[in-house]
Amino acid sequence: MAKSKTNWNTLIALLAIVVIAAIGLLTSFVPKTSGAAEGLVNFTISGALSITLPNSIVDFGTGYVTLGDTYAILDSNSTSPTGWTSTANGVDGWPSNTDYIVLENNGNVNANVTIKANKTASEFVGGTNPAQWYAAMDNEAGSCTGDLQSDYADLTTSETNLCSSLGYADSADTLNVMFKLQVPSDASPAAKSNTITFTAYQV
Repeated sequence: MAKSKTNWNTLIALLAIVVIAAIGLLTSFVPKTSGAAEGLVNFTISGALSITLPNSIVDFGTGYVTLGDTYAILDSNSTSPTGWTSTANGVDGWPSNTDYIVLENNGNVNANVTIKANKTASEFVGGTNPAQWYAAMDNEAGSCTGDLQSDYADLTTSETNLCSSLGYADSADTLNVMFKLQVPSDASPAAKSNTITFTAYQV
């Protein structure tokens, strides 16, 4: 009888091993599963149109039309005035140094920039046949990618083109704006100034 009991115990043990092995084998065939979900992060950059003037003045200093001359030509892009006797340099050193209003696009869109004066040449300079002109050039290469007024043109009290597409990249967004005056010998002695307005429109 003891022998028979031992056989049964052995049989039960072997059966348990088979069952465990079967469960392990079955488990290895159960497919593994995974889950995934997608979210979203978004934002919108709006256009910001803005211009600024890092240098906002051209100062021709103090002087007079050289005696015997009919007029003088003052050119902020030149250090050699014609017919002008300088008695004090301007704040940026003109006529020893060139002098510009510096205009920068500090927004994040291209800008169409116009220019106008508050006074006509007669109101500003006075005398017989006065004149005022303006022009511009890149302060940083590639700043104006549109129509740039690079030759001197009449500065009037109406908006006229300065640059039709001024870029906004930090390395190419700045212009030098220069001015030229014709000062007649009969212009009245006085301190004279003219306000220049720059207006930007989004391109």
